[in-house]
Amino acid sequence: MINTKENLIGINRESGMDKKDENIVALEKRLAEMEKHQAGLVAENVLLRQLYERAPLGYQSLDENGCFLTVNQAWVDALGYSREEVIGFNFGDFLHSDWKTHFKDNFPRFKAIGEILGVEFEMVKKDGTLILVSIHGKIGKNLQGDFQQTHCIFQDITELRRVQEEYKLFFDLVPDMVCIASTDGYLKKVNGAWQAVLGFSEEELLAVPFLDFLHPDDKKNTLAQINRQLAGESTIRFSNRYRHKNGSYLWFEWHATPAVANLLFAVARDVTEKKKNEEALRELKELNEYIVQTMNEGVVLTDSTGIVTFINPELAALLGYGPKELVGRLWLDFVPPDQQAIGRAADERRKNLQADRYEIVLQRKDGERLPVLVGGTPRLDARGQLDGTLGVFTDITGRKQVEEALRESEQNFKTLSDTGMALIWTSGIDKLCNYFNKIWLEFTGRTLEQEKGKSWGEGVHPDDMQGCLDIYVGAFDRQEEFSMVYRLRRHDGEYRWLLDKGCPRYNSQGAFVGYIGHCLDVTELKLAEAEREKLQVQLIQAQKMESVGRLAGGVAHDFNNMLGVILGYSEMTLENVEENNPIHLPLQGIHQAALRSAELTRQLLAFARKQTIAPKVLDLNKTIEGMLAMLRRLIGENIDLAWLPGKNLGQSKLDPSQIDQILANLCVNASDAIPDNGKIVIETSSIIIDDGFNTAGYEECNPGKYILLSVTDTGCGMNSEETSHIFEPFYTTKTNNEGTGLGLATVYGIVRQNNGFVNVYSEPGCGTTFKIYLPEYLPAPDYNSRGETLQKVTPPGSETILLVEDEAMILQMTTRMLERLGYQVLPASSPNEAITLAQEYPGEIQLLLTDVVMPGMNGRDLAANLVSLHPGLKRLFMSGYTANVIAHHGVLEEGVDFIQKPFSREDLAVKVREVLGGG
Repeated sequence: MINTKENLIGINRESGMDKKDENIVALEKRLAEMEKHQAGLVAENVLLRQLYERAPLGYQSLDENGCFLTVNQAWVDALGYSREEVIGFNFGDFLHSDWKTHFKDNFPRFKAIGEILGVEFEMVKKDGTLILVSIHGKIGKNLQGDFQQTHCIFQDITELRRVQEEYKLFFDLVPDMVCIASTDGYLKKVNGAWQAVLGFSEEELLAVPFLDFLHPDDKKNTLAQINRQLAGESTIRFSNRYRHKNGSYLWFEWHATPAVANLLFAVARDVTEKKKNEEALRELKELNEYIVQTMNEGVVLTDSTGIVTFINPELAALLGYGPKELVGRLWLDFVPPDQQAIGRAADERRKNLQADRYEIVLQRKDGERLPVLVGGTPRLDARGQLDGTLGVFTDITGRKQVEEALRESEQNFKTLSDTGMALIWTSGIDKLCNYFNKIWLEFTGRTLEQEKGKSWGEGVHPDDMQGCLDIYVGAFDRQEEFSMVYRLRRHDGEYRWLLDKGCPRYNSQGAFVGYIGHCLDVTELKLAEAEREKLQVQLIQAQKMESVGRLAGGVAHDFNNMLGVILGYSEMTLENVEENNPIHLPLQGIHQAALRSAELTRQLLAFARKQTIAPKVLDLNKTIEGMLAMLRRLIGENIDLAWLPGKNLGQSKLDPSQIDQILANLCVNASDAIPDNGKIVIETSSIIIDDGFNTAGYEECNPGKYILLSVTDTGCGMNSEETSHIFEPFYTTKTNNEGTGLGLATVYGIVRQNNGFVNVYSEPGCGTTFKIYLPEYLPAPDYNSRGETLQKVTPPGSETILLVEDEAMILQMTTRMLERLGYQVLPASSPNEAITLAQEYPGEIQLLLTDVVMPGMNGRDLAANLVSLHPGLKRLFMSGYTANVIAHHGVLEEGVDFIQKPFSREDLAVKVREVLGGG
């Protein structure tokens, strides 16, 4: 520091001034004062430095780049760094990475604003731990007003923040509704329970006066309680109703403390359910009092010593006393001597805190005895000790009289049932048998306990058990009388036929209580009836066969006469017509149709066993192959026919027409069993039959080599009952309009006539297989080829007809017929080809004549497609199926124009003309 005083004196001396003037004196005085002030500043600076270093709060000063200029000892102690490790380094270097950007972005704002208050940073201590600090600061400026440095103090608020977080967590976790309100009428803070209970958000709760949430009827009382808080009263308790967000009101029970600094502190609990329960309990108590006073049972309350403390009017009336006459007396005073032991035992059970029901006889005031049913329950005090007894008394005089009458009735019933001849049983509402008379038990040789429940069924014949149960359960569920016959095992092991008749039982109130039944042994009657039925069946069968035989003979005679004329004329005509003659093919068709008709008459005679057959040695595979086309037409196009011929098959000897009959009948039956699409498989093989082979009851079957012909379908199958009857004449599983019952009987007759046998294998839903065993014929075969011919004639027209038929021969024949009738024909072998023809044909097509069932598209759908191309197109459908079959398959509706295959030229001419409207 420059010594100003000495300098000034030196100057004066050098100037030669010996005398001090007034200015110099004043200047010296001023200098003396300045020295004194400077000494004071030094002392003050030392004091400030001591305060700075010893201050409990950290202090730091940063330059304009945010680097440390100085820190105090509290700062060093808080963070653990030495001053050398801090001074010159940037403040951001000591911040957690998440806070560095925050400081960098906000430090310029601090310098611009000049002050910060309570800014928080997370700083990293030297040991790597983190502390949260709150900083208050201002900037220091030089004399020119420019930024010089910052002056900041900071406080470690890590522990404070932890306490605050714990407080907040506790505040929010409290299940009750905690709040802080101000005397201005607004809630200042609420915990999460408020939102959970009332449905309002915290913002909604704090936005309006809390009185707005109160029920109007509760505001006055609530304000009075708040005034008590403001007056400083100790903990206050009260209730009011707060509005839920859905508009309903909930009951709250409040605990509030005296107000502090114009703040109200309170805790509320939702007691809505408690209020409801209290109200329900009050109503229940009133209801119980009403019930006790008006109920038909007697009620008594006693203390722990048995003294009556309450008795209701009903019990007093039963005993013949007024209520006041009984209160204060021992309840055992109304029990006669012979019943005292029962009463004392009940009191002992009550002392052991046991509840029970028991019967006892009381003594009325007039001396009469009163049987009652008592329900006794111990009453306990707050400590769980016996405080008394609640007893409910029911007059059972009437029940006792009924029980006595019932005992007498049961004894009479038992005497009657055990001395008769019928086997008698009873059952309860659970369907289980609960009684069998002596006669039943002697019959079965079992005890009553062995027969009870379902055990009696152990003696029923296994074949009859399910039928018995079905009849019994069905009648039981409808509460109807029933009658059934079944076999029951007698004590000696023999099954005897019983006729069992049962009827429902009802009690005196008309309530159903089960069944009673009686059984009679009808074994001898049953055997006699079976023999009579067997003879009757045999007689009817013989009459059927005789009638059918006479019918077959008569029909075959007349029909064969007509067929003879047809066959004769066709054969003679064919002899006179060259093969290249246009009428040769139609005549050949007539001849073949007549031959087929002759075969049908032979089928009828075969069933009646009146057919004169001409057995021939056949190669069965070749014979069947010749029939496949006919069989495919027979079963329909919706069924796939598979042919699996066996290799190295031997020969068989039988009439060729009989093979036709067998396969035609089996395939037709198979197709009828297939509801929609399916498959029929025909296969052959060789088989050797030995003595151990299962021939299904054909004792005459001789061991040896056989040819096996099997026909399998994927149809609906049959059950065992149906398969046991299928070869009987006139037995059929079809409806009356769909089967005669002769087809399989004919197959059976043909096979037996040729010394073979037939087995059938079938299950419901799994299809059916017929296996026909024909003896193999050893000599060389004598093959016979039949040259069957078919021919026909035709009539006239001029319109254009689109003919659609997937069978080439029928398409060719029908085309010729129509052309001979004068029509212009557009033949098509498939629906797609027909559509193409219709699109390309330039003229008008008047008629569509189409088959019904064809691959790819049926006739109905084809017609629908073509009508759009030719709106005036008439439609005539043809098929080998009858109209009913087509309707059943859903292909054509009834009433459409239809012609049945096969048809004559004349039939076709008339039908076409009829459809075209030409009469």
